[in-house]
Amino acid sequence: MRIPLGSLPLLLLLLLLFCVQRGATIICFDCHSDQGTCNEGECEGVVCVKMETSNIDDDRRTVQKGCGMEYEESECQQTGLGSKWTSRCVCDQPLCNGDRALIASGLEPQPDDSSVLQSLPVLLGFSLARLLLNF
Repeated sequence: MRIPLGSLPLLLLLLLLFCVQRGATIICFDCHSDQGTCNEGECEGVVCVKMETSNIDDDRRTVQKGCGMEYEESECQQTGLGSKWTSRCVCDQPLCNGDRALIASGLEPQPDDSSVLQSLPVLLGFSLARLLLNF
């Protein structure tokens, strides 16, 4: 089978787009922990993801890290409801969902006294809401 010369540029462009799309993946940590942190395992995706859930009632903290297959902007979002708090971070560099990498990039705060003080109003709000709902 012969390919017409006029089709060759289009074929090369499609091949280039396919290679660029497949080469746009990164390696991320892929793990789950009930101990509050993990930096093992690997997966390949377009972005890295870290999900963290905390429950103030039983001091339980879980972390799940993995890969996302669709591009998202690098950011962390936190939500809280009652005694539960959830954080979801997305980043687009190799192994960027590691604990130290998220702090170094500024997506997560440095664990020091100032971050505890900054989260104090949120924790007090949770506690106050629970007290009001229990009455």
